Amino acid sequence: MTITSSNHNPTDVARFASGSFLDTGTVLKSIINLGWKPRYFKLWDVSGTELAFEVTDGMAAAYGYKVGNTGAQTLETSGMPSLISAYDSGTVDTWTVYETQTASDTDNSRLNLVNELFTGVSIPAALIATSVQAHWIAIG
Repeated sequence: MTITSSNHNPTDVARFASGSFLDTGTVLKSIINLGWKPRYFKLWDVSGTELAFEVTDGMAAAYGYKVGNTGAQTLETSGMPSLISAYDSGTVDTWTVYETQTASDTDNSRLNLVNELFTGVSIPAALIATSVQAHWIAIG
């Protein structure tokens, strides 16, 4: 039997961030712009469906675990959050970007600029429904 192993130990002090957002339905796919790529990310939909989504560094793209409101956990192979580094957002105004608040915004969100680069987490449109409150943590 062949054993394949890989360690992803940080080279510096681990980072931690947390937050929440309420999807307004303007742009359903979202980016949490942390400025660093997490090694672990968890997202909770707390508006009724009570779902949780978990992704770790090293998982295949769009893979992750989903925990339903019954506690059942399943490995999903598409449509999950992705840990991103220097991700090109492409066309202007296609992503809602959540980041540290600046003077130009009032709720820590804005729309992306054309070909703007982001590092953090991308969340596909199908994962968070319109008007859903979400909470998240990222550990790096």
